[in-house]
Parts: sequence; structure tokens; C-alpha cells
Amino acid sequence: PLVKNLVACTGNQFCGQSFIETKAQGKALAEALEATMDFSRDVRMHWTGCPNTCGQVQVADIGFLGCQTRNPNGKGTVDGVKIFLGGNIGHEAELGNEIGTVPCSELLPYTQNLLQEKFGAKMKSNWSMTRQGKQSVTRWENFPTNIEGTERFPPNSCADYVTAKSQA
Repeated sequence: PLVKNLVACTGNQFCGQSFIETKAQGKALAEALEATMDFSRDVRMHWTGCPNTCGQVQVADIGFLGCQTRNPNGKGTVDGVKIFLGGNIGHEAELGNEIGTVPCSELLPYTQNLLQEKFGAKMKSNWSMTRQGKQSVTRWENFPTNIEGTERFPPNSCADYVTAKSQA
């Protein structure tokens, strides 16, 4: 319900205006959410790396707009996202509203809470998670912006990250 509806701009791998990596990070988060939650409906998540919003975050159920934000550990800035909620397209078109800014390292629990509160998703019990699901969570936990001491996902490093993870 999340990965198949995921939209992302090219991110900092190919765009010099992007503040963050979008494609691999968006996919890793969506897979970790699918592994840890049950959904009663599809949820459209859109990622964009900069205010040009090529990923159209304002029309997503949940939009992630790349930015730099305060480091939760207190030193400097880290990759983060501005969160948009409630966008829609079609006959009932509506732009989503910005509801907050979150460091990328805190996105999994933040988005889990958001999905429970606004979209009726339920957390899975640990014992019901498949081996593939556990691998998805580990992939998210090991994503470069989630590792202590890594403030930013380096531009043009997405291919190296994706290749290394697919060989693991």
C-alpha cells in the first residue's frame, strides 16, 4: 500500500538543488513501514528534495519536502523533511498543509504515529514480522542518515548505497 504509491523526485543523486536523497530513502522508509504496520487503505507518499517540489508533496496523503533541520543530538544540522498532510487530486483536489519538520533519522517512529492517528494503520507485533520485513527495518536503520555521526547523505552516493544493499 505504500511502495506501489511512492513518488519521488531524483533527489541529490542527480539534482544540485536537492537538500536530501529521496528515492532510496523514500523506498527504505516505505518498506520499513509496510513491514511494521497493517493498513486498511493505500496511502500516497511523495518525496521531493527541494522547494521546487518536483515530487508534488502538496498533493500527497503524506508529503516529505527535503530540508536541513536541527540535529536532535544538538550539534549543527542534519538531513530532514518538512511534512505535508492531507493533499488530494481529482474532483476534491486540495493542497496538503505543512505540519512539522522532522530529522530523517526520526522518520520511522514519526511516520508510524502519523499513519496510526490519521490513516487507521495498526502496528504489527514483532512475532508476526516476516524475515523480509525484519530485513526492511534493518535496511532503514542502516540507512546513512540514520547512523550516528552521519549528518547528511552525500550527493551522488545513492547508487553505491543501493548496490551495496542489494548485494547484502
